[in-house]
Amino acid sequence: QNSTQCPMDIAASATNETDVDGGDDALLAVRPKKGGRNWRPHWGLVKIYDADGKTPYFPAVFDIVRRDVMNVTDLGTNTNKYYSREIHSSEETGKKYFRLYTHYGRTDDLGTTSVPNNSNDVGIRDGPATEARQCRFLNSLEQANWVYDLIYADKSDPVRKGYKNIKLASANIGSDKAKELQDTPSISGDSDSDIDDYVSQQQHTTLQPEVANLVTMLYTEAAQTLTSKISAKVTSKGIETPLGILHEEQIALGEATLEKITKRLITRQSGLVYVSPDTADDVIVKLSGEFYSVIPHKLGKSKTELAAHLIDTPEKIAQKHDLLQLMLDILQVSKARKQTARKQESDSAQKHSDQELELDLKYRALKCEIAALDEGHADYVRIKGLIHDDYQSAMAIKIDRIFAIKRDVEHNQFTNSVFNIKYLFHGSRIDNWLGVLSRGLLLPKRVEELGVSRTDEGQLGAGIYFAEAPVHSARFTTPSSTGQRLMVVASVALGNVRSYKTDQVHLVSPPINFHSCQGVKSTPFHPTSFSETEYTVYDTSQQKLEFLVQFTLDEALINTPHPTTVSNNQKPTKSSLPSSLSLSPSSPLSLSEPSPVRYSASSVPHASSSISNNAFAS
Repeated sequence: QNSTQCPMDIAASATNETDVDGGDDALLAVRPKKGGRNWRPHWGLVKIYDADGKTPYFPAVFDIVRRDVMNVTDLGTNTNKYYSREIHSSEETGKKYFRLYTHYGRTDDLGTTSVPNNSNDVGIRDGPATEARQCRFLNSLEQANWVYDLIYADKSDPVRKGYKNIKLASANIGSDKAKELQDTPSISGDSDSDIDDYVSQQQHTTLQPEVANLVTMLYTEAAQTLTSKISAKVTSKGIETPLGILHEEQIALGEATLEKITKRLITRQSGLVYVSPDTADDVIVKLSGEFYSVIPHKLGKSKTELAAHLIDTPEKIAQKHDLLQLMLDILQVSKARKQTARKQESDSAQKHSDQELELDLKYRALKCEIAALDEGHADYVRIKGLIHDDYQSAMAIKIDRIFAIKRDVEHNQFTNSVFNIKYLFHGSRIDNWLGVLSRGLLLPKRVEELGVSRTDEGQLGAGIYFAEAPVHSARFTTPSSTGQRLMVVASVALGNVRSYKTDQVHLVSPPINFHSCQGVKSTPFHPTSFSETEYTVYDTSQQKLEFLVQFTLDEALINTPHPTTVSNNQKPTKSSLPSSLSLSPSSPLSLSEPSPVRYSASSVPHASSSISNNAFAS
């Protein structure tokens, strides 16, 4: 409907919402005259009722004709609000009924009954939780749609309100019936048929206790990270934010907003725009609000709390990219779990406990074979030897378990044309492993070099990084809640290696006639930019994951010198740990691993170009 033209069958008798009484004849609406600076086109059209109070009769059984959820965040005005609207229709004894249902409030107050009074913090709204559920009753679907569209036009006006539509697979707000509705989120990458094919090839597996514990840890750590960052929780339905289960499209919108913030920071750092260091950048404030509008967060209720969420540095941008990648990983695995669950539900011959079934679904959703190795297994002995051959690694790393792992897609795509294959280690944060095992190691995102330092501090450019010593990879790991860390051993085809002694951050591929690059470790007599020997490949087909090492790390012993090493006063070279994070890239999330941490691994030559698959023989 044209928002400036009232439907023809609406009478012209009422003047304003509070003046209309509750009789059936008074439920007709009119377009009021404009008046006042804050006038809204949907004001005065029809009486608004408190949904929990006394309202005109409406049948208990109804259909939801239209439904939308909107959200707006403005860090400058301490705004973080949602607005849900629905059109309900019903028919009873030949009479048709139409209702416009709205639910709105402050996102931080969802699930609460009151807002605490805190006189010491400016900006907190005192009193009852800012939540309202209201109804408008209309005579026709045409009227309902017209008022519905007027409210949308008002709320989405970027000057007046700035609300943005949120696409949810299922909602936590709105009417009870709306909360029961669930859409199936579409996930890029594997199609339904791909996942069905994989599931159809699998049978229920009795997981080894060690594998069951590993799978539980992977999901728990990913979920805890997500919960701590956006007050979301991972359920059987997907990622449940304060407003509901997010759709993948919202993650793409969040990524696009981060790119806008990146461009703004580049513009400022290039000197094209000047912003006083003593004042906030209005553009960054607005774009930060846009990000939280499409990726709902609980940000706090005070101006101080909201100001802390301003996305105004490369480090914060990189952290948000990591968050979105984690969300995408979880959505992908969640979809695979649903496909697997449907397969198992149709197999009446298999009966398993709920806990067994849940673990089995999670394991199979990873699409990665995992087998715990006995300490006497040849592969266990080999990998343990690689770690203990390095003195610092042997001192600092305590191996708990070693798993053989296999991702079919990596093994099928692994190059057969590049020689010089070596075992390499790769470390990463504990909350990354759900994604790493389900999608593999991916090339980091790339940033345009407009005078801005890279956030992943890729000394050899945009590649997948590996390091010589296992302990160097261990530096890039973080502990789980129980102190466990993870790193992988991969087979990496290095081919002809181009060695460098200085940073080569511009590289996106190895030089002509080379297949990989190496950063040469600095020594007292031959100083370089690299604290440890590192290797980088720029093609994912040159690596495949082979083993997963679960360990604990004594950080106090990481730099323990070998007893035969003569102490010297060499000044430390550039640290191998990230000291500054680069502006995030513009490539799609699905094509890259979280960028702010430069994942490294340690390489050790071995005789064979392939790793034993004996662990999977059974």
